[in-house]
Amino acid sequence: MLNQNSWKFVLRQVLIYYCVLLAGFLLSLFLFTTTYAADLDSIINVSHGGVVISEGDTVERNDLLSISTIWQAYFSWPHSVYTPETLFAVFRGEFGDIEGGVAINGLNYGATNQAWPAGQNTIGKYIGLPPLGDINTTSSTYTVLIAETLNNFNFQDTADWFASGGISGIEPVNYSTLTFIYDATPNPIDLNSIQEIVQGGRVINDGDLVLKKEITSTNSFWFWKFDWPNSVSNTQALFAVFRGEFGDIDGGEPLKNVNYSYNYQVFGSGQNTVAKSMGFPLANSTDGTYTAVIMERDPKYVASDLEGFEQIRWFETGGVEGIPPLKYSFLTFEFREFAECCSSVVFLPGMKGSVLKEGGDTLWPPTIFSNDIPQLALTEDGESVNSVVVDGVLESFLGTSIYDGFVSFMDDLVTDGDINDWKPMAYDWRYSPEKILADGIATPAGTIDLLEKIEILAANSETGKVTIIAHSMGGFLGKAVIKELEDQGKAGLIDSFVMVGTPQLGTPQAISSLLHGDGEGILGGLIVKRDEIREIAQNMLSAYNLLPSSLYFDRVPDPVILFNEDASFTEDWRDFWGDATYVYADFFDFLTGMGIPRLSPDQDDLLTPEVLDPDFLTDAAIFHNTYDNYIFPDLIRVVQVAGWGLPTVKAIEYRDEHSEPSYRIKTTAEGDSTVVYPSAISSFADETYFFNLSAFNTLDDITDYQHRDLLSAPPVQSILRLFINNNDISGIDFITSDKPPITEIGSQLIVSTHSPVVLGAYDGLGNFTGIDPSQDLFADILLIREEIPGSSFISAGGSYYIFLPKNGDYEFVFKSVGEGPTTVTIQDFSGEITTDLASYSDILVGPNTSATFEIFGGITDGVVINVDQDGDNVIDLEINSDSTLSLEELLQEIENNISNLDVNSLQKKLLNDLDKIMREIDLIKDNSLDKVIQTLDKAEAQINEELSKNRISEGVADVLLSLIEEIRNKL
Repeated sequence: MLNQNSWKFVLRQVLIYYCVLLAGFLLSLFLFTTTYAADLDSIINVSHGGVVISEGDTVERNDLLSISTIWQAYFSWPHSVYTPETLFAVFRGEFGDIEGGVAINGLNYGATNQAWPAGQNTIGKYIGLPPLGDINTTSSTYTVLIAETLNNFNFQDTADWFASGGISGIEPVNYSTLTFIYDATPNPIDLNSIQEIVQGGRVINDGDLVLKKEITSTNSFWFWKFDWPNSVSNTQALFAVFRGEFGDIDGGEPLKNVNYSYNYQVFGSGQNTVAKSMGFPLANSTDGTYTAVIMERDPKYVASDLEGFEQIRWFETGGVEGIPPLKYSFLTFEFREFAECCSSVVFLPGMKGSVLKEGGDTLWPPTIFSNDIPQLALTEDGESVNSVVVDGVLESFLGTSIYDGFVSFMDDLVTDGDINDWKPMAYDWRYSPEKILADGIATPAGTIDLLEKIEILAANSETGKVTIIAHSMGGFLGKAVIKELEDQGKAGLIDSFVMVGTPQLGTPQAISSLLHGDGEGILGGLIVKRDEIREIAQNMLSAYNLLPSSLYFDRVPDPVILFNEDASFTEDWRDFWGDATYVYADFFDFLTGMGIPRLSPDQDDLLTPEVLDPDFLTDAAIFHNTYDNYIFPDLIRVVQVAGWGLPTVKAIEYRDEHSEPSYRIKTTAEGDSTVVYPSAISSFADETYFFNLSAFNTLDDITDYQHRDLLSAPPVQSILRLFINNNDISGIDFITSDKPPITEIGSQLIVSTHSPVVLGAYDGLGNFTGIDPSQDLFADILLIREEIPGSSFISAGGSYYIFLPKNGDYEFVFKSVGEGPTTVTIQDFSGEITTDLASYSDILVGPNTSATFEIFGGITDGVVINVDQDGDNVIDLEINSDSTLSLEELLQEIENNISNLDVNSLQKKLLNDLDKIMREIDLIKDNSLDKVIQTLDKAEAQINEELSKNRISEGVADVLLSLIEEIRNKL
């Protein structure tokens, strides 16, 4: 039995034991709270609105799949925590930097609580904070907080702790945070995927001008052709048509079926064609801008916006208000109700057809005794050395009509009410079309954007479109304009395009111009200093564009450069290229001094060909490769007109002249004096026409027309009037859709001189053709007159050629412009055959020499040149032709011509007949002509028989019969 001391001892031990237990408990409690009172960094991620969010993420508004007030956290915790001791909160801001500075529940934070066990946990709770994705929720930094707090804590106390960065409020026991950024900026994606729409039978592309007359049906269905990267559900896919543009609806406020209409349609990913009925077919609509829209609506807003009005408001306000789509595509076009015709006109003049100035000084056309031409110089990069501006089209120059007749014609069309307006768009013809479009046209009033000018003119046109009329090189610019508009989707601005005398494939005359400074008569009426023109042309890309292109060589069999076999200086060229350049590659090499190298000549050495820049020539080749086979848009009516029937340069032949290296030109009658016809009709045009200049120019009291003034010719103006009024072109005299037969061109005389004199001719009425002898023949500019009906004048290489109707009566005059030998030649020009009739070689002239001679009725036998050597008006010499062709020589000449004709079925027979005549020449000398005449009669019968059986053309038959007539005249 325990005594009292024993009980005391036991009691003492028990007390000590429990004290130890209590101390241990308190110590463990202290250790426990010290170990876990910290940022556990245990939130793995958060889910909200269908998006899983990790630390540091940026959540964009479009990322959210739904709008929800539920926030779900995925985290781990070292032990279980009961509801009174938990906090699940979301703050707008970061620890110590809450939005607004002070924590306000429901405004910048929301909180709730939820018990959780130890380990991994997923908690989803309603949080009383405006949800992400709501259109009123703005961008901000967000922090999700999970905290273990003291029992019976207050949400606001912990929120104050968070907002103050731990300075105030009540600190939780353990916690974890996850911070991310929410970007509320809408980011709709423009897919630009509507390829076309069809309404009322009209295919509509972006930027089109749709005329009411093009709508052939009142159907309310709109057909949409488009591509989409993903499939879209029915109510999510909104199709709409607005009267107006994004941010600018007609009337300001959207009114269904008044200024907009919409519908829904499910579609799949990839290529789609969808037909939907809209509230207004174009057939019943009014003028204005229309926008067709496809919108992939954001699915999280669909339920709250079943009618899609928030998307409509987004379009109406230009994205300022409303709910933007996830993806969209627009197609905008103009719809206008216009009259059937007539389009306003843009006129593009030709090479050298625009006036060029520097300040107040007119550089082109040049002034006599001026330094104008050198001031048009370009750098090696093709840039103007001086500040040159364009000041209108060239209407006339020194009495020679250029565009004045055409300008009056166009002004009358406006006065008569045919068109609303027309604009002559002069441009700097030294530049390429691409440069003109890129840089604009410098004028005294500022720089003009040609495409912008066309758009303005189209907007005020009856049809909403413009017609382009282009002359000569203006056709190059016209093609470039149309292609650029097509590339911009604006080809609908062009109603029609007519090219008159455009050297689409280049023209041989440009060869002698660039190599030797010839051909300044491209607008006629003058000859300028050839050395200056040749020098500035070397850096003019526009001049290179006028050279025959590769396609020219494919379509025209005749070579453009020939090397005479009797000239020793052509030997190396003949050894390398043969007797001519037959392919473009050889042509390129010759022009640029490749193959057989040569040096650029001195400036005043105009008989030696210049060496052209290979880079410029390559650029010209690229230009022609782009435009020679250009296919015009289907909606544009394209017409091309070729002048025909005038002597035109077709080749240049290098040969000796007075035993010195020189050259002469070869001509064809199938051109307009500048452009050979195959080049003028080379496009894939809707309509092609020939203007028979040869026939028209023979009319009494009619001004002769040629390349420079084609647009002033009455038949061409008749074409233009019908064309502008959108009528068929038919029933116009001297205008045909087929090339006239060569036999329609009557025989002509060619009288030429070959340095150092100038040449002219008078007819019986005092009309003059040639270089006016009354002017200062040593001036920088020489004036040309072409007054004799049916006459033409060509200058090349110091040689002058006058073409005249053969049966007229003419007096010829020449005056010296230097010293040395000159040669006069007289030839017959029938069809494409040139026959030498007489030649007067190496007539020595001095500084005051002049001469005259006469040809009556085409008879050239016995023509004598009367020479006044010293200018005292006394005839010093009477010069006969080198030799009059004997009958044998005439027969040989004819034999050569027949051998070159493409009449294989007759060649052998006719050559046999000629052989018989040659053998019977002795009989002719004895006045026994019967056999010769019988042979000639037989040959005529053979020709007529072949013609009746359509084995030869009428043109070939006429040429052959004329040759037989030449023999009869000699008998």
